[in-house]
Amino acid sequence: MKPQFSNWIVGWDVCQGVCPWNRFSKPTSEIELTCHPQTLHFTKADLQEITEDYFKKKQILGYQNKPSFF
Repeated sequence: MKPQFSNWIVGWDVCQGVCPWNRFSKPTSEIELTCHPQTLHFTKADLQEITEDYFKKKQILGYQNKPSFF
């Protein structure tokens, strides 16, 4: 499936852009849902090479060794 996504991370790019509910959106106050500063500089190659261990240790995207809805 990787080739089908091209430069998209998950394919949400288009969904977020066309969703009519997003016109009512506001920035979240949930710290676990905000963009982690360590991910802002990631390239496509960085994302393809990230390991689960790194993800957990660095708490990427609010991950804190607990169940979530993701």
